[in-house]
Formats: sequence, C-alpha cells, structure tokens
Amino acid sequence: DGENNVMFPEPPRMIGITSGTSGSHKYIPVPPLQRKVFFAKGIALTFDALQHGVSHPTNPALQWPNLQKSCKLMMEPNMTKTASNIMVGPNSSRPSDNRGLLKLYTTPTEAFEVRSENELLFLHALYALLDRNLGFVEANFCNRILNFFVVLDDHWDALVDVIETGRLPVDFKIEQ
Repeated sequence: DGENNVMFPEPPRMIGITSGTSGSHKYIPVPPLQRKVFFAKGIALTFDALQHGVSHPTNPALQWPNLQKSCKLMMEPNMTKTASNIMVGPNSSRPSDNRGLLKLYTTPTEAFEVRSENELLFLHALYALLDRNLGFVEANFCNRILNFFVVLDDHWDALVDVIETGRLPVDFKIEQ
C-alpha cells in the first residue's frame, strides 16, 4: 500500500480508478479533503443558486425557492479494498457517499440497492416520470443520460403500466 504521509498528511479516503479510456486504468489516491471541497465549492453552490437566484420568465407558477428534485443517475459501484483497508473504485458520486443527500433526488433511497444498471435506470425513469416538478436529470457521465433516454424509449409502455397499476413488470429482475 505504500509509505504513509508522502502525498497527504493523512491516509487517502480512497484510491480512485479511472475508466481506462486512454489505455489501462490509472489509480489515483484521493485525499479526505477532496470530497468536502467538491461539495462546498460545487454542489452546495449550485443548489444555493437554484434556490435563491432563479425566476422563470414565462411560467409564473414556477417560483423559487421550490422543492424541485433532480433525477440523479448514479448507482453503487463494486468497490474493493487494499491490504490496509482503503477503498478502491470509481471516485464519482455514489449513493452511499451521503445518504442525507438522497432526499434531493426523485429516486427513493431503497431503489439504490438495486445492482443491475438496466433495472436501476428503469426505476430512475419511473420516479422521474412520477415527479411532475422534476427539476433536471443529471449524471457524472453523458452515456448514462443517453442510456436513461434509451430506457424511456424502449420501456415506455411498461413504465406507463407501472404508473397506472402500481406493479412492477413480472420479468423485472432486481439484483441486490
């Protein structure tokens, strides 16, 4: 696992793995401060701007602040650990990062336990359709947004049926 206190004054929070698009995967130590800075300088500022600084020019019914949620297309990755118990995996946001933030999203906390990407995208699409005031759809990578719209297109009838009946399709497989 290496020598302590070489890159950071404390152990890394995790070892992030790149997607490997330029060849092999790269392993990058992630300091604990990184997540705090990302939240404080990115996510928190975005939601603050949405809450305080937006007015809709053509729809007076949309007033800020409001309780719009987003459809965050994320899932729990398969993580491993080093010999010294440091997590290894993608450094993108995942449901287990902060369970309190899941209240900002249309998809309920329990749905994030689904391990199959297709079934979870189906659930994301379902809960996004159920939210009349959906604010936006977001993802860390654009291909996940494309896959979301493919699921909407390919499974439109099944999604409508679930909304009408309250029952998931018989062939819906939930891997946990």
